[in-house]
Amino acid sequence: MTKNVVTVNATESIFHVAQTMREQTTATLVVLEDEKPVGILTERDFVRKALANNLNPVQTKVLEIMSKPLLSANPDASIGEAARIMVDNKIRRLPIVEGDRLVGIITAVDLARYLSKITHEMGGKVNWVGTLWNAILRNAAR
Repeated sequence: MTKNVVTVNATESIFHVAQTMREQTTATLVVLEDEKPVGILTERDFVRKALANNLNPVQTKVLEIMSKPLLSANPDASIGEAARIMVDNKIRRLPIVEGDRLVGIITAVDLARYLSKITHEMGGKVNWVGTLWNAILRNAAR
């Protein structure tokens, strides 16, 4: 989990926010209103909602293109619970929120790192491909 999450205000212009993303070298920002996390803004939101619709970046506010409502997990959630939320909702980033306070974010890369660590600790003897394939087949049968 990344604890230092870059955040932006919902009323900021997407032009200003794009500069923040470049300066912070991040593709994801958690959007705040009154210091509470309310949405998420990704590069994908910029492409699909702003650029594809020819929106003026100086006049368009973050709240117009952010993804909402914010899908999140609490800090006590297991890795399995977090992964399930991400898979069920087809998202790659999951903010971790305690009450109304953002405490971190889990990404698909974090989950892959964890899987790699477990595999390494088990001596690489786990057939993850077969396990994942079986899980995909079980979910497809739902």
